[in-house]
Amino acid sequence: MAACGQCTIGFMPSSSGWLVAGVLPLIVIGIVVAGVNGCRPAHTPPDSRPAPPPPRIVSLSPALTRTLVDLGLEDHIVGRTEFSRSVDSQITVVGNLFELDYERLIRLQPTHVFVQPAAGGVDKQLHRLCRSRGWELGQWKINTIHDIQRTIRELPLAVFSANDSRRAGATRRAAELLDAIAHALSPPQEELWGGSTLLVADTEPVLAFGRRTYLHDCLVALGGRNAVEAVGWVELSLEDVVRLDPAAIILVRDRRPADAATPDRVLAKLDIAAVRNGRIEVLFHPDATLPSSSVIGVAGELRRVLQELREPGP
Repeated sequence: MAACGQCTIGFMPSSSGWLVAGVLPLIVIGIVVAGVNGCRPAHTPPDSRPAPPPPRIVSLSPALTRTLVDLGLEDHIVGRTEFSRSVDSQITVVGNLFELDYERLIRLQPTHVFVQPAAGGVDKQLHRLCRSRGWELGQWKINTIHDIQRTIRELPLAVFSANDSRRAGATRRAAELLDAIAHALSPPQEELWGGSTLLVADTEPVLAFGRRTYLHDCLVALGGRNAVEAVGWVELSLEDVVRLDPAAIILVRDRRPADAATPDRVLAKLDIAAVRNGRIEVLFHPDATLPSSSVIGVAGELRRVLQELREPGP
């Protein structure tokens, strides 16, 4: 008997024993070599998995829709609200967060549904529908500049999975938008108006931007001071406006006023410092009331208006 490692190999002595003794070890060696080669991992080819299917987004928030467009993701939007003016009007309208056409929503077969929830949260029926159909439900409360920045950072991660090559491009675009916002809100080199200012979205009744709104943040970043101390959107009576006696009023409009010479006839009748000193100006931007990536353009317009207020016309 002859031993090879832990394996014992036997053969009968014969006149051809030299053949058995010489050939058999070669056979064993060949078997061992073949076994070793067979255990080697096969060469792994490059990842040939197909790319994930393109996302199909229904956005129930004009602010989120605006931001998705600025991130270069408009082609993935398949449903919108009737108030979204930043996308192709041919995109299907599915209603809004308060009145939603569920049948139309189901026919669109979205992969993602994005909302800007109201104070009471998202409707439970929408929650159940998204859960049962495997749709991603994304929610963002957007009020302040910080909220806008967070939403811009998170949207690419919500739309594309980690193994989707398209995520990197959207993330780079988000970084560009964040840089542009920082630049738009950088401290002004020139001297701008810094007096008490009332930011008004509507006048019947008077609806003002209070603290913890994105326009308040813009005003403060550019050196201004909000006349309103309350938080959020604040409804004021004309008596409240007289009591506040703002030194300036900025009328925030998403449509150009018909009469730029007389921005608002209601407020122009009040006996307040802003009227007496001719410091009533209009800030126009199509997305002025949307807390979104459009803050870049809105902040630029606000900077211009604050320059006008510092040197009011005759």
